[in-house]
Amino acid sequence: NKINYIGEMESIPRYLKPKLKKGDLVLTIGAGDVWKVGEELVSYLRG
Repeated sequence: NKINYIGEMESIPRYLKPKLKKGDLVLTIGAGDVWKVGEELVSYLRG
């Protein structure tokens, strides 16, 4: 149970990809195009 703040959206997927494992929950909360982070992570996880 840990919270991390990453100041630049472009850095979020690079930070998360090596840390994600089955059963993890990632929340992206914000305004604008923060949804793109979720899209990139889903695409990455699907291979």
